Amino acid sequence: MAFRVLYGEEGFLVQERVSELKSGMASFEGLSLDGKVDLQEIIDFLSNVSMFSPGKFVVMKSPPFLGAEGDDSLLKRLDVLKSIVSDRAQVVVVSEKPLDMRRKVSGWLKKNTVLEEFAGFKDWEQDKLRAWLKARFLKVGLSCDADGLELLLDFGGTSLRFLSGEVAKLSVYLGDRKTVTGADIEVVCQRGSVSIFAFQEAVRGRTKQSVAMLKRLLDDGEEPVMLVGMIVNQLRLFYQLLEMSKRRVSGDDIAKQVGKNPFYIKKLIPQISAAYSLGDLGKAIRYFAEADISIKTGKMRPRNAVEVAWVKVVLR
Repeated sequence: MAFRVLYGEEGFLVQERVSELKSGMASFEGLSLDGKVDLQEIIDFLSNVSMFSPGKFVVMKSPPFLGAEGDDSLLKRLDVLKSIVSDRAQVVVVSEKPLDMRRKVSGWLKKNTVLEEFAGFKDWEQDKLRAWLKARFLKVGLSCDADGLELLLDFGGTSLRFLSGEVAKLSVYLGDRKTVTGADIEVVCQRGSVSIFAFQEAVRGRTKQSVAMLKRLLDDGEEPVMLVGMIVNQLRLFYQLLEMSKRRVSGDDIAKQVGKNPFYIKKLIPQISAAYSLGDLGKAIRYFAEADISIKTGKMRPRNAVEVAWVKVVLR
């Protein structure tokens, strides 16, 4: 089908798929539209494909009709558009949001187009995220040892755009070597005046110095949303470790359940036990949940939201 709808909250995967489709239509005449679209203009453009041309394509990003109820006139125009779509006249609709399947227009799209959903990984889907990251390394002809994978996941959280970018940098850094190690991750992923790993150590210790370190990371250009994901991943792990430790689960069994190295876990538990209680961690996770909502609703700038949340964790 030459009429596709790419949607979902994982914008990186959506855009990667758009690029893949465009590369397959490199010889086509293209039209890319962002926001408001005139369906009749698109119909006219696609209807006029010269016999000497390989074809035409249109990419519509976030067209308003995706959020419309879908009145009869809109659906009729979409029917016309569908009637002229072919291998030589292709349409790609892009939305970095979920589709509301209760709307008529979404029902029409489900029935008449190829829907491709791109959802990111949730905080608790670490096994799936780990498998995705391994596949990403394989895509560039590399493998990564267990320590390296954990370091990179600790650093990048669930940000696929960030993780993909680091894999690309590592592929250049390694030269002829084919296996990425934890030491490689530490060298390549360290940026700016503060090491992200030094900040992670400060998070484990809940030190007051970590507030200044976070500010320097943000000043150096680290993405606030990426830092929120990284900190929340750490806090959730700490909560799991303390909760199981209080139930007297053995270190080896804890490591197995959270998918981490046993030596790392045995070293980590005393460190976080000295800095946090289960109650502290529950509150900290809530502070960052509130920060996430403030960012998504525009109530606070991303930088301010992450700084305020972390100050609450350290000082309360």
